Amino acid sequence: MKSIVTCFASLLLLATALGGALADVKKDAIQAFRAGDHKRAIALLEPFAKDGDHHAQAELALFFSLAHKDQRDYRQAFHWAKQAAEAGHGGAQLTLSRLYARGQGIRADHIAAFNWAKASAANGILEAEIDLAVMYRDGFGTPKKPHEAYKYMKAAAEQGSARAILALADMYLKGIGVRRNPEKAVELYEGLSKGQDHPEAHYHLGRLYYAGEAVPRDYGRAMPLLERAAQKEVSGAQYLMGQAYAHGHGLSKDQGRAFYWTEKAAHGGHDAAQLFLGILYSTGKGVQASGERALHWFERSALQGNGAAAFDIGVTYWSGKLVEKDPVLTYGWLIIAGKLGHDKAHDFSKTVHPHLSQTELDQARHHAGRWWDRYKGR
Repeated sequence: MKSIVTCFASLLLLATALGGALADVKKDAIQAFRAGDHKRAIALLEPFAKDGDHHAQAELALFFSLAHKDQRDYRQAFHWAKQAAEAGHGGAQLTLSRLYARGQGIRADHIAAFNWAKASAANGILEAEIDLAVMYRDGFGTPKKPHEAYKYMKAAAEQGSARAILALADMYLKGIGVRRNPEKAVELYEGLSKGQDHPEAHYHLGRLYYAGEAVPRDYGRAMPLLERAAQKEVSGAQYLMGQAYAHGHGLSKDQGRAFYWTEKAAHGGHDAAQLFLGILYSTGKGVQASGERALHWFERSALQGNGAAAFDIGVTYWSGKLVEKDPVLTYGWLIIAGKLGHDKAHDFSKTVHPHLSQTELDQARHHAGRWWDRYKGR
């Protein structure tokens, strides 16, 4: 979604364009918001919004949606965004689209999100063009239309949007809406990596060289790119740094460094890193073994839909090496792993099944059902 920095930049340009005392107040509001004084920023804008200034309404909607938790109010954001959007304000239309998409301040409505994104894009809002491309690509609020997705994404990329360039490269890589062209994808990643020193571009280009995808495998080229991205907190790059140190891919094996980078990626929400961190805790590689910490990270990964992590929880409870053996929890987690698509969960559950009474089987199914409700409702 649109970055806060980009939002502020757009608002500052708007305030400058308006001129006069009104623009000065809006500049003060933006500066206050950037400084963290969200209460003052909102107070400065509210009088103008209530007087019907659509620019103020649009900015106020954005402020309410981005403010600190004590000031954040999605209902207010929706209220002001809707007023300005219906008056034709392109930026407010984008904000309203995203509120509908996320179900913030209003019940989620993917069709409304799509329609407002389309209106915003028609008003020339670059980020709305990208959102619209994503919606066409993924079938969000509209039937999937890969060619439309490609058209909008390409137009946005040609305007220099890094977000669009990255997405367009992925479309070339996978052949979405356009003939598959890995060479073009690499060209786009390289241009963004060199031209804008963009961390995500470093990561994707490094990932291709690391895996030998679309280009010959070249750890010598991959690792500097991945390290640059990892230093900029790109969790995917941090995960691959951990893998490289763990397996000696382009770097000398170093389990301590493997743990360091894997932990950073896991805290960044990378599900494969969370799974691997659980494995490191369960094996004691690079860190003192801990069944409790292993289970914690396995479950964090499972909550993101990683069936292998759920399977490993079941294995951990079955082995009884790091935690007390618990066949009931084993069976419950194998049910979960199976529902998450793990191909070995069903066969392993057949091994565990004879060791459980009917009451224990019911307990395991109850556990799995409660966890699944939590997973679906997250």
